[in-house]
Parts: sequence; structure tokens; C-alpha cells
Amino acid sequence: MTVLSVNSFAQGKSDAAPGQNKTDPASAGTESDLSVDEELAALRGTFRKDGRGRRSPGADQSAEARERNRQEIAANHRQSAASARILIDRIEQGRGAVSTDRAALQEAKRIEALSLFGAVAAGDIELRAQARRIARNLQDDATVDEAVKLEVAGEAVHQEYADTESTASDYFSLSLRNTERLFARFPGQSDVWQSIVALVESAPIDRKQEIADRFLLLSLPVNIKRRIRETVEIEKLKGSPFEVSWEDEAGLRVSSSIYLGRPLVFYVWSATAQSGGYSHQLVADGIASGAALVSVNIDANTMRAREAKADLPPADSYYSSILGADGALLQSMPAVEAPAVYVVDAAGNFVGRGHPSELPILLQATN
Repeated sequence: MTVLSVNSFAQGKSDAAPGQNKTDPASAGTESDLSVDEELAALRGTFRKDGRGRRSPGADQSAEARERNRQEIAANHRQSAASARILIDRIEQGRGAVSTDRAALQEAKRIEALSLFGAVAAGDIELRAQARRIARNLQDDATVDEAVKLEVAGEAVHQEYADTESTASDYFSLSLRNTERLFARFPGQSDVWQSIVALVESAPIDRKQEIADRFLLLSLPVNIKRRIRETVEIEKLKGSPFEVSWEDEAGLRVSSSIYLGRPLVFYVWSATAQSGGYSHQLVADGIASGAALVSVNIDANTMRAREAKADLPPADSYYSSILGADGALLQSMPAVEAPAVYVVDAAGNFVGRGHPSELPILLQATN
């Protein structure tokens, strides 16, 4: 797992020669006649955090082509960092007709830091010290919001792992340490909370309870602590016999044991959480031939549930609870949420829980 990893970035085409170091502001061109807002717009146009614009040679292309591509990506990152530094200096020093827009200054600082890390990731390791220094300075910068500080700190964490030759165990230990460090620095950031949950989910089975207990001691929101406990609870159930019974919508008593010999899927849904039938479609597409499906609706509004049920894939049994997650069947199920699927293998053993989009993977585990 990568903790708060920021993706590699690719900028638009640079006029820099491959391998040319453009971090010196003087090499990035003369002072611009553009306004700060225009310069920022141009800077955003060359900075591509999500990877658009990158040309990635395939494995079948030559080593020379891959090296040229790497050099171009690194040069584009350096150009973005240099352009960002020029804009930062312009705003801070008040040269020319300058906007004092705090947001523009913050965005330029963000792009500078992330571009430097991008250049390092592309192979310009001589910029590593500069990237780390810029990232450290940004953490103490009062003009920068906490969310931006967290993003840059996350990239610094990612780079720290990328710089080491580590085993999976080493990587998990590093991720644990860095997640705790990020929480100490950003205790109120939801991205850090989600990273904690992801870390518990990815923890080795023999350490999952230990890691969960470690984070449960922290001052985390109630819903995050609940998710941590649920992660451990579900892990403990995997591979264990799972037998439940319920009264279906027709008033008939049904037991999961009647489906032995077939994979069994409990699909928990509500009209308010299934996004206009989207999760219904995921279940319809993901359900394997021969698997039994139990529809578990948790809507208090039965009329709305009936309308949404029209798009539901055909099920072997239908259950509804106007009590929501407090329904009799749901009390026998771990960590109820909607939409979600709970999968039991043909031998009646619990396989796992996931989002409807994960149903094909969960069903593969029943084979």
C-alpha cells in the first residue's frame, strides 16, 4: 500500500533539451509581461498532476526511446518547478503589476514542490535534497493551507519509500511509521483518516489486530474507529462457517443452508445509496452463473424501495428491513453498510465483504 501517494506528474511539451536542468529561474526566460493570473493559468497548463500528456513508451520499445521519454518528462518537471519559482518570487517581491492573491501564491508553491518531486521520480536524483527542503519549508508556511501541506507531505513519504530497496514487510513498517507521522502533523485531515483505515486493511493477518488496537488509541472520529473495528471483525470471519436465517418478503422462513453447493451473495442496498440503479447493475454484471442472490433492502421508505427494486437483478430470495441495519438478518451480518455484497462459498464459509464493484473478485475466491 502506498500511503497518501501522489501520482507521478507529466507536463506539457517543454522546449528544454532532454536532460537540461532548468531549475535555475534565470534559464526559464525573462520576466513576463503577463499578469499573475495569466502566468498561473499558463503554469497550470504545463503542470499535469494526473498524468495527462505523458508519452509512455511500451515495454516493446527500445531502451533509447524509454530514456528519451524519461529525460523529456524530467525536463518538463524542471521547467514547471522553475516557472513556479519565478511566479512565487514575483508575487512575494511585488515586481510589476502584481496580484497579491494568496490562492495564486499557494498554487505556485504547490506546483513547485510537486514538480520537483516529479523530476526526482523521473530520475533527476540530484534534485532530491532541493525537493525535500522545499517540502519542509512549505510545512511551516503560513500562506499554505493544511490540505496542500498534506498533499506535499504525502509525496515526500512516497519518495522516501521509492528511494529504498525494501521487502513487503519493510514497506509496511515504513508505511505505518509515516502514517503515524502524518497523523501527528495533520490530525484533522480526512485523507489521513482514510489512510489509516487503508493501512489496517492491508496489514498482515497476524498483525491486523495489533495495528488496529494501535490506531484505536488515537483521537479519531467515531466512524473511522468503527471501520477499523469492522475490518478486524470481517477478517476474523473469513473462512469460518456462516449460517443465517431470515423471513423473506413473502413471510417464508429461509436459511442460508438451503444454498449449500452454490456460492451465495447477500446484496445489501437502499434506494438512497444505490445511485439510480448503478449498484444494481454492478451486481447484475458481477453475479456468476450458478451463484445464489439474496436481496437485502434496508429502506424505511417501502414505496421508494419498491420503485428501486424494479431495476434489481432477479434474486433467489428477497428480504427487507424497515429497521435498516437493525433488522433481524442484518444483525447476523458483520459491519453492515449499503451498497455492499457479502459472499459465502459453496461450502457455507464466509469469503468477505466489499462494494458491488468487487463482486467478481470475491466470487473468484469461492473457487
